[in-house]
Amino acid sequence: MTAHEHEPQVHKHLDPITAHVLVRTPGSDRFPDGWRADAEEQRVHLEMLATPGPDGDDAWTDTDDDPSWLQAYLARMRGRDDLPALKEVNPALEMFVCDRKTLPGRAKVPDLGAQKARVLWWSFMSSFIGIAILAAMQYSASIYVYPSDQKITTLIGSFGAMSILVFGAVEAPLAQPRNAILGNTLSAFIGVAIAKVLHTAEDVDEYMWLACALSVSLSMVAMQLTDTVHPPGGATALIAVTSPQDIQNLGFFYAVFPVFVGSCILVGVSVIFNNIQRQFPRYWLVRGNDGAPKEVNPAFDFLVCDRKTVAAHARDATLGAKKRRVLLWSFLSCFVGIATLAAMQYSVRMYFYPSTVEATNLIGSFGATAVLVFGIVDAPFAQPRNVIMGNSLSAFVGVCVAKVAHLAVNESYLWLACALAVSLSMVAMQLTDTLHPPAGATALLAVISAPNVRDLGFFYVICPVGVGSCIIVAISLVLNNIARQYPRYWLHAS
Repeated sequence: MTAHEHEPQVHKHLDPITAHVLVRTPGSDRFPDGWRADAEEQRVHLEMLATPGPDGDDAWTDTDDDPSWLQAYLARMRGRDDLPALKEVNPALEMFVCDRKTLPGRAKVPDLGAQKARVLWWSFMSSFIGIAILAAMQYSASIYVYPSDQKITTLIGSFGAMSILVFGAVEAPLAQPRNAILGNTLSAFIGVAIAKVLHTAEDVDEYMWLACALSVSLSMVAMQLTDTVHPPGGATALIAVTSPQDIQNLGFFYAVFPVFVGSCILVGVSVIFNNIQRQFPRYWLVRGNDGAPKEVNPAFDFLVCDRKTVAAHARDATLGAKKRRVLLWSFLSCFVGIATLAAMQYSVRMYFYPSTVEATNLIGSFGATAVLVFGIVDAPFAQPRNVIMGNSLSAFVGVCVAKVAHLAVNESYLWLACALAVSLSMVAMQLTDTLHPPAGATALLAVISAPNVRDLGFFYVICPVGVGSCIIVAISLVLNNIARQYPRYWLHAS
């Protein structure tokens, strides 16, 4: 069978599983001349070729017989790492991209509107169910740590960011189970460890800026070293430091519940619902070596230790320096970014005239944004348009839902508000092509935050969300361009 015409395959993650041959064109060194990689040369060009079966039909990987719907559904759950990486602007949502390169191809796609609707519907439904389960456990059930009477928190802001990845960007490497579960759990341990050291100080607020910056920066470096980069992990670590007393009292159990258990629940819901019409995961633990692109986290392919890359790495005399350079600049830029916002929150008293209410400058979702903007500078999710517009749009959606939800006299409808805030913000970002996973946490925090944040109303969209997002992007511009390159684009991919 001849190769398909090279045009955007917007429907390929909705099609039945077939055997694929992946063809990649020659690439260039990811770190040429001062470590400024050419975005065009980095792009992996893939061509999907269907392997014909014995009767001329597309073959299935496991059997030559036509599979039943259930067989196909279960096959998707095993993880399929031969899926091509979709290109600009948001890898898992190519059908929403409106740049100059894809517009001609999109015009040739039949039933594009129906395919869009299917992606939006299943993204919304799976996200709604995942967050609704955790929110119902939080507000409609009572879970305690035996033998104490301490009620356990089951819903934290970073789960909103995680939902955007595992339900709305199912093919993204950052959304795969290994990254989602291990990255979140590792970051939780680091956040709790720093929080425990912080609370040994007599004046906690005096060192809070340092604790916030260290929790996010160290968790990011730890995820890079273990190849489990998951941006919501930055928010998970930050929440461990800035959270109220009920979470502080959990200690290291915070890493088990809510973080590990909640991550497993969201991944489980994604496996069940995304495989009805889509496919999740691409892999569970280790990416295969069947010709698929070698990277697990695209911005850190030199940290991956699979069989194909070990030999190439052994021949690279400068690999150690490259690793240290990425880790150093990721850590320093992230530290400065979060320290700036944390200092504005804890060391400076800011008010907005004529109000006498102290301004909020730091929210949990900024931990996840920092991991993207400072640690994965090439990722489409990390570009300024997605960071600023995605966060601001989701904040607006979250405040709208919160205002309706808090008309109720009790918490009986908060589970619904949490699910709607995350799901609607995800759909809004998909429609506007501004998908930014941490924005799911921004929307969720508008509903579940303390009264001082909820009382901001729509001003929450401006500060902390809009102002904080701009500060993070500005710091990334200053620091990342010393040794790396940011952004890849401002509004549209060239």
